Amino acid sequence: MAEKAVNPYAPPVEDVGSTPPQTHLWCVVDGFLAVRHNAFLPPVDLEGDSSGGLLTPVVHTHFQGNSRRNGSPARVRFRGYASVASFEKRVKRRQWITRLTLFGFLLFLGGMASDQLPSHMAPAIALGKLVLIIGLVALIVAIVWDKLPTDVRCHGARDGWFYLRGVSPRSLTRFSARSHETPVMVKRKTFRFFGHRLPFFSLIQHKRFNPVTILVVAFMKARRSPALESLHLHYSEEARRSPESADPALIEQWKKESEGTELAQWRAVSAKTLHLPSGSMGIESLLLLSPDGKRSLTLAIRRFSLGRTVSSARQIIFRSWTADGCIQTITPPCLPIESPRVDRIIAKGKLLRLLDRHMAHVGNRPLISIQSNEELYGLLDAETEEQYAASEAAGLQSPIEIMELPEYPAEARPRATPPPMPI
Repeated sequence: MAEKAVNPYAPPVEDVGSTPPQTHLWCVVDGFLAVRHNAFLPPVDLEGDSSGGLLTPVVHTHFQGNSRRNGSPARVRFRGYASVASFEKRVKRRQWITRLTLFGFLLFLGGMASDQLPSHMAPAIALGKLVLIIGLVALIVAIVWDKLPTDVRCHGARDGWFYLRGVSPRSLTRFSARSHETPVMVKRKTFRFFGHRLPFFSLIQHKRFNPVTILVVAFMKARRSPALESLHLHYSEEARRSPESADPALIEQWKKESEGTELAQWRAVSAKTLHLPSGSMGIESLLLLSPDGKRSLTLAIRRFSLGRTVSSARQIIFRSWTADGCIQTITPPCLPIESPRVDRIIAKGKLLRLLDRHMAHVGNRPLISIQSNEELYGLLDAETEEQYAASEAAGLQSPIEIMELPEYPAEARPRATPPPMPI
């Protein structure tokens, strides 16, 4: 009996046995990080070189155009972690691409408008054509820059597995060392926040000069898009740490802006971390207290990651307490709803300028002098509880409920191996 002809151009085929269980959604194979849809990776630096430091949660989305031929979906979305340094580089890159795109678009429109000038304004028409060309070049550069493979990217897909390139060798080694782990379900206090119920300008307050963002948010708000709803952890789920382990960006901000001022005498109390259950946002904060205990300062940074959309926003909050409640000076963005016992003003500027604004806002009102960290934590917790109650009464958030959420570290379980990487 004649042997069956072999196609020399066909990809290699290997018997991979049964389909991996749904709990096994990632592994390292042949120098690639292989993931399936909805995978949740352990806290290993996905985008940097795993040289250490603070990690922030990220959500990656990757596409593979010909994946249908290999029995895979066209898109994969998964959760992981990235170093703060690599994340901030990606944010800066995205900001420059956005600026270049807007710059090129405006120049292109200006150049197009020059065609409407009367013929006797020939120099202006010639200048308009030059502006149009510059704008077109800027748009092309922005598009090419955006497409450059500078970070983690999909190399191929097969049988539902997406093979990622761009993960550093050190990170791959650490992923391999944790390949036996799977998330376990842990009970956490949560609530759902309904962003589409916020006023429109509260949604775009830090992006109000980006026309694309304005149009997208307006459409999502009009449709009451689920994308504007998010699941949050209760404040009691925050991980409180020593101030020495705070976010490096917050420590740098504090040292830079307090040097040589009275703020340099303030005492760092603690650092905190809170991640959204979806993995799309990480919130880091640093809490400080004045020597007399009458003023506190919170430096916070929110890092958002969802596919190609990344952003980083900072916030500064000065607080003082009286017998009647809390006095705040806060930088945007902030919620339009506040507790009845909070007297708040919104201001912008550096730390020293904001402190001056806060002192003027306090005036001659008698202030409570906080004597211990526990007393400060109690005041902050009470304020947050009142904020939750006000937001719930306004319909912006749901009641607190207990949910089971996946978290690492996990118990050891055997992992299945995906099919080999297609050539």
